[in-house]
Amino acid sequence: MQIPVDCELLEGHIEANESLLTGESDAILKVNGDSLLSGSFVTSGRAICKVIHVGKESYYRSSKRIWRQKIRAIKIDWPNFKNYLSYYHSFINFTLF
Repeated sequence: MQIPVDCELLEGHIEANESLLTGESDAILKVNGDSLLSGSFVTSGRAICKVIHVGKESYYRSSKRIWRQKIRAIKIDWPNFKNYLSYYHSFINFTLF
């Protein structure tokens, strides 16, 4: 089951896979007081949680927004980039063939 909101674990314990968020595929044991981030997957256990953030305020949505802003900030000088690629393409063709 995927966790849809950011929450705090109040009672119980679960193992959560946070690979979508952190890249780490190992399940992490979460106990009372630990936070669970939206986008994580519950692999085992039962718990009662208190919702902290939903929607645009959730960890998953805010990190997604930050990455979109970073991607938009990258500007490529296309004419020079094409010249750069064509130069190395011809160099590789010359050396291989």
